[in-house]
Amino acid sequence: PNADGTLTLDGVLTDRSELKLPAELEGKKLTAIGVGAFAGLKELKAITLPAGVVSIGANAFSGCEWLKRATLPDTLLSIGSHAFSGCRSLDGVLLPKGLTTLGSGAFSGCATLSAIALPDAIDYLGDRVFSGCSSLASVSFGSVSYIGVGLFENCSSLQKAEIPACVTSIGEYAFRGCRALETATLPAGLETLGEYAFADCSSLRSVELPAALKSLGAKAFDGCVSLERISVSPQNLHYTDDDGAALYTANRRELILCAPGTGEAEYTAAATTEMIDPCAFAYNPTLRKVTLPASIFDIGADAFFGCSALEEIVMPDGKNCRVRDGALYTSYADYTGNLRVTLVCLPAACGKTEFTIPADVNAIAEHALTGALGVEKYAVDPQNTSFKADSVGALYDFEKTELIAYPPASEKTVFELPSNVRTVRPDAFYGSGNLTAVTARSMYYKDKDGVLLTGDKLTLVVYPGGRADAAYALPANLQYIADGAFSGVRNIAKLTLPVSLVSIGEGSFWGASFDRAEYAGSRDAWENVEIGRRNEALTENLTFAVADEEPADLVPIHPEPEYLLGDVNGDGKVNSTDARLVLRVSAKLETLDETQQKAADVNADTRINSSDARLILRVAAKLQSF
Repeated sequence: PNADGTLTLDGVLTDRSELKLPAELEGKKLTAIGVGAFAGLKELKAITLPAGVVSIGANAFSGCEWLKRATLPDTLLSIGSHAFSGCRSLDGVLLPKGLTTLGSGAFSGCATLSAIALPDAIDYLGDRVFSGCSSLASVSFGSVSYIGVGLFENCSSLQKAEIPACVTSIGEYAFRGCRALETATLPAGLETLGEYAFADCSSLRSVELPAALKSLGAKAFDGCVSLERISVSPQNLHYTDDDGAALYTANRRELILCAPGTGEAEYTAAATTEMIDPCAFAYNPTLRKVTLPASIFDIGADAFFGCSALEEIVMPDGKNCRVRDGALYTSYADYTGNLRVTLVCLPAACGKTEFTIPADVNAIAEHALTGALGVEKYAVDPQNTSFKADSVGALYDFEKTELIAYPPASEKTVFELPSNVRTVRPDAFYGSGNLTAVTARSMYYKDKDGVLLTGDKLTLVVYPGGRADAAYALPANLQYIADGAFSGVRNIAKLTLPVSLVSIGEGSFWGASFDRAEYAGSRDAWENVEIGRRNEALTENLTFAVADEEPADLVPIHPEPEYLLGDVNGDGKVNSTDARLVLRVSAKLETLDETQQKAADVNADTRINSSDARLILRVAAKLQSF
């Protein structure tokens, strides 16, 4: 009971599959559903909340996996955080017009939800309210003024986003992973677009940034591989475009993004360019030549990642950047004053069969060598004190404790990892099409039939790209798949993942393909696996060995409460006291619980009135029997 005489429901009253909650319980009006009241009740398939309910608490229905229908009253004002999260069978819900608050993750993971309309009254939207709603194809935004963090993240069926004019801010990750999204209309008044806001929207073809935009987060369009045009309103004071092919800051000193879907083979950066953002050219499948000015002093991480056709980077020697023997380098004085010379990119299609690390290079950026599939051997200048190569042509740090890259075009079929190697970089074996086994016998790494695992055998590190297994089942106790472990692998007919799996790293299956991938457990269990970015090759084609069985419709597991017909007050006798109580109920001066109602309806007409009272008096006087 609440202080105002109303009631908050904090637990399950029945075990029925379909619940229609009463407006009153024990004479008190039901106004709220408490925190976690029905959480994890898998048998629940439908819920109807009565008029008068104004709030649904956090996690109230979370994990109700077979809940298909939720009928919400017009009086509802607030839905708490994660209230319906994980209700993956929920296929329709109508949000009341007066709803003002939707808490964080309120409908996250509702994989069957296909359409949603946000009421105009909404004034608070939490983070990731609809994230993971993979069937969500239609959204009406109402009059919301902002799009929260991750609001529609991984809504992979969403094809269109017509964001209303009143929106001024789109949060981080708001539409990340909306792979079917082809168009996104940004409102004229939009001022802020968060980082990764549209990242991995692989079907997005064009974007126009409005005049009001002041702040654009990092990698807002990273992984938008089909983006053909990114344009900026001529009135924008902060950003500009290069004829739709690339995005810059207004002063053209920072190159933010080169649209990867233009189909162009060459791009020349503006002569004023001083900085290239992380992933600025990434995932471009047609770009063969990039020309950069000498004025550039900073190049972000993975600027050319996934540029599979890139043959040449042309750049005059500058103060901080240069091209040498076809590879791009940067040089800076670090916080100790020492010069740090970093290999940033060896173009994937450079045509080199052997590549030598120069004497002064003391850092190699992650993925700097990924994709250069023609390299048969890596070598290191004898004067270099930071790196070493072995007789196979594999590249290490100077102490040989980290394997940086294995030559992908090496003809060897078996590679033995040195016993003192403690770290293997992600994608170190990318494209190793001849390699069928990586063996190891150390405290850090071990192999299982040529597949490299960590010493505790809980993490799969590398699956060699030259294997041609008709079927490969990951070890039964495996918990982790390392970053890049299966990247570029294309020869597996059937891949089976164990139920013990806890997480899959970033890019673990980037560029991979297989005829069939199956998880040994159920879809329900798969929801608990943490999955990093760039693993669509697996997740979009995964099947499940165990079907989630829908619970049968239930009747109460508790027996019906016993009652004596006519004994309304439950004292074991039928007399005038019971008749008086019935008359008070008929006059709405009293209320009865379910058991009392059954005892009072002596004529079985589903109503409790004076007719029942008269019959009770006749039975009490032994003039009649029930």
